[in-house]
Amino acid sequence: MARPSNTHERRMQIPDGFRIILAERGYEGATIIDIARAAGVSAGLLHYHFEDKRAIMVALVEDLAAESGERLQAAIAVAGPEPDARLDAYLASRLRPAGEPGAIALACWVAVAAESLREVPVRKAYEGAILAEVGRLSPLVEAALQLRGRDEAEAGAIAAGLMALVHGYFLLGTASPWLIPPGSAYEQARRTARALVAEVRPDGGAA
Repeated sequence: MARPSNTHERRMQIPDGFRIILAERGYEGATIIDIARAAGVSAGLLHYHFEDKRAIMVALVEDLAAESGERLQAAIAVAGPEPDARLDAYLASRLRPAGEPGAIALACWVAVAAESLREVPVRKAYEGAILAEVGRLSPLVEAALQLRGRDEAEAGAIAAGLMALVHGYFLLGTASPWLIPPGSAYEQARRTARALVAEVRPDGGAA
């Protein structure tokens, strides 16, 4: 009896190996040989599954986005039904990554954003991931606005603003982590979210 094919599993290993090299060396510094070695496959098998490094990047974006959604679902489940707690859970799931895997993912998102400026397929994949993220965040913002009797039509703009803040922290946390005191990214984002949904300035004054 023939053994089941492990082709799918091998293919999945390649983006996982790529993320390690990407986080350490950036897109330009990631060679096919190094990616294959990190993934535990041959260069020939890598080329069998992916045409080039750009194709691996697109697959990695899809993996990162899926993991991001799963992490948020887990955080929301623990947070419970209260709107502010669910919004806090979103921010914590993005700005309190656990250990080395989280740090690698943040570095990868920064590299993906940079490469999306040059490569159309990467930009399309990145845009899809961003739109999915807005789709996850907007209902949380809507619920917080509804709690305060505010117009839910503002949710999209507020969600985009919070996402810009989160991704800005990704960039600073990767390029200049000493600028961000431990725990401050989440706390600042939480305060900003409260101000935006309550229509109050972050310093506590009326808008």
